[in-house]
Amino acid sequence: MVSVRPQVVSKSSPPTTTSYTVVAGDTLFNIAKRFGIELQALYNANPQLNGGTFIVPGQVLSIPGQPDPTRANHQTPPKTYTVQPGDTLSKIAQSFGITLQALRDANLQLQGKNLILVGQVLSIPAAVTTTTYTVVAGDTLWKISQNFGITLQALRDANPQLGGTDLIVPGQLLTIPTAVTTTKYTVQPGDTLWKISQSFGIELQALRDANPQLQGRDLIVPGQVLVIPGGGTGRPPHPPPTGGVVHYSGPASTFPPMEKWIQFPALWNQNAPTMKQSNLWPGNTEEQNQIIHEAIIQVASESGIDQRLILAVVMQESQGHVHVPTTNNGVRNPGLMQSHNGVEYSDSDPRGSIFQMIRDGTEGTADGDGLVQLVRRYGNVYEALRAYNSGSVNEMDLSDSLGATASYVSDCANRLLGVVPF
Repeated sequence: MVSVRPQVVSKSSPPTTTSYTVVAGDTLFNIAKRFGIELQALYNANPQLNGGTFIVPGQVLSIPGQPDPTRANHQTPPKTYTVQPGDTLSKIAQSFGITLQALRDANLQLQGKNLILVGQVLSIPAAVTTTTYTVVAGDTLWKISQNFGITLQALRDANPQLGGTDLIVPGQLLTIPTAVTTTKYTVQPGDTLWKISQSFGIELQALRDANPQLQGRDLIVPGQVLVIPGGGTGRPPHPPPTGGVVHYSGPASTFPPMEKWIQFPALWNQNAPTMKQSNLWPGNTEEQNQIIHEAIIQVASESGIDQRLILAVVMQESQGHVHVPTTNNGVRNPGLMQSHNGVEYSDSDPRGSIFQMIRDGTEGTADGDGLVQLVRRYGNVYEALRAYNSGSVNEMDLSDSLGATASYVSDCANRLLGVVPF
């Protein structure tokens, strides 16, 4: 028998809490991370959530504990800032924990100059977050940049210790910038502000807020340069290829490069309704979808695997249905990503089981590799996808099924372009 010691109840004053108002794009995980608290502590301080993850802009949450002043400059800043007496562009950048160049880039109306006026409204980009990566045999700086979906120059800039050279050695630690939060887009003939916002999968108001030079108007002209919040490729996601689905084959070099993939918000919005529909087993609830969304974002941040790649595999393997049955053709493949002997959905622990299903497929299990190991081994996402499905790879023809699904890699490539293959 286990002896349980009685809990001593303190009669001191109740724990300090602060209030936080949810804004568009927030998740409970991100809020907890921003304030430097455990996710469970955030749940405990907000019993009205009933353990769920669904939150909406304008909702007020209680944040437990004293605010940490050492984190203040690194919390997600407000969308805009009004210049105060004594401000300089450099001071503002420093106070928000961002670079001066990032602040200039987010405020094209400055035309590269540092001149600001009291009362002027500036757009404040979020600070870039980073992760680390250990170089393995066969790596090149370019290959690493492609695996993480970033530019080679961004990787160089994040690693000044390289001294401007691309020479790396196995075992060396590199900094990987994982969240570039703004990009630039040049307006094309026929564009409207609304069309651009839809192309990038962002709210129209978010696009207005990121471009204070518009002064609240939606009037734009071809050749005008806009700031796109939330990351991006510098242009709208490519439209679906003419004729719909394209059947890709051959080596990885013949498959669409990562810069042609549509952005994660647009890819999520395209696939989320499918997750709720099923003729074979119960479709997902909105709460289950919210947990999947949060799990993909968190696990992508932990692992360095692109959010879009994780979502594409989820849709390819299970259509995003948490109740998908486990298959077993000699190897047990359960869950959203049909991982190698991982976990399946649990009604008694929806949140924990969904997060673990995403981790199993992305980070691997004790019995088999996930996307992390396969991307590192093969050096590109498409060969990794072939290995994920087949267990081995014919590098000259990724449509070679090797006993599995011949179209698997091609199907995922279409999904990443915003084309539903089936």
